[in-house]
Parts: sequence; C-alpha cells; structure tokens
Amino acid sequence: MSEKDVFRFLKQAIRAQGLSPMRFLDVGCATGDLLAFLGNNYPDAQLAGIDVDARLIDVARRRTELSKAQLRVADGLTARLGKFDVVTSFGTLGIFDAFEPLLENLVANTSPGGHVYVQALLNPDDIDVRIAYRDNLNGLDWMRGFNIFSRAQVSRWAASRGLKTRFSDFRMTSFLAKRELLPHRAYSLDLADGTRRTTNGLCLLLPETLMELHVPT
Repeated sequence: MSEKDVFRFLKQAIRAQGLSPMRFLDVGCATGDLLAFLGNNYPDAQLAGIDVDARLIDVARRRTELSKAQLRVADGLTARLGKFDVVTSFGTLGIFDAFEPLLENLVANTSPGGHVYVQALLNPDDIDVRIAYRDNLNGLDWMRGFNIFSRAQVSRWAASRGLKTRFSDFRMTSFLAKRELLPHRAYSLDLADGTRRTTNGLCLLLPETLMELHVPT
C-alpha cells in the first residue's frame, strides 16, 4: 500500500502531540487503508474499524495485514466499541447535513485524554454549506458527500463540551490525476503561484483540513 499524503500528515500530528497510542478506531474505514498504515507504524497497537458497507468490510477482512484487527459493519453515528486512544474518521463528515451526531459518537468512543482526528472540508469562514450533486455521466441521482462546515461553529460546539480543537490546513503534495469516468473524485490543480490545490468536478477548491479534538481527562 502506498502511503497517502494525509496518512503521513496524521502521523506527524500524532507525533507532534507526543502521543504513544495503543488503541485505534477508524470510523468509515472502507477497505482498511488507514488501519493498515497505522498497523505498520504502530505494530503493537490494537486496531478496530467500522463501515456501513459490508462489501468494503469484507475486503478489509481479507487483508493479511489486518488479520488481527476488529472489523465490523456498523453505523458511525451509533456504534460503541469501547474506549480508544485515537479515533479517526476520514472523508465521512461531509456526507451528513449536520456535523454534531458523528462528532458526538467519535468522542463517545474516545478514552479520557484521547484524541479524535477528522479529515473533512472545513470552512475558514463562519458559513456552513450543503452541497448536492448529480453525476449525469454515470447515471446517478442526486447525492451528498461534500458538505462543508464552519470551523468556528465546530469550535463553539466543542467548547460547549469541554473539548479542545485544533485545525491544520492540509495540502496534497502528490499529484492526483483527473479521472474522466469519475468526475466527482478529487484531482490536483497546479496554480500560477506555484501552489497545488485539490479540486473536483463540482467546481470546488476543496478546503482540506485535519481537525483534532482533545478529550479531557
């Protein structure tokens, strides 16, 4: 498995906090790429992952590097698997029209003193955005997945629950080619000023963010 830029960014964030986590939970784990990365970097840690799609969990279970991981078909809004040092959820928050239910449950699965890391589209301006799109090329009906939430609103919610927040802008360094048959998928856009941004067929410049929630002891 090639290490995705965002996985390395997560590892740096964990290291910067001086953490030595022993229990990881990935919510929306899909086929287990992030869990495999974590297992490779934290070989003594316990790994768990959930996803609502049974087909993706079946693929994850067949991966030899995840043979000891606890993998379940479950809903990230309600599943309780215990208490974990680090809980992650990458690319799932934008599916929902409200951020609170998912974040509430991520925190509920986190040990006191633990950390939640969420990769999502989070707006530096205090505006929440709901987005629906229809992939006419592939004959798909209206879908969601790119909702954008205000960092300030998330911070207010977190503060009301005694949680500390940190937002880190994330920029892809690897080049993502545009996939013509999957126009909604992200691809790289090199700008005139020499920077690289991520966009997609929805005409969005994606505000990629790694959000950290610190659960008090």
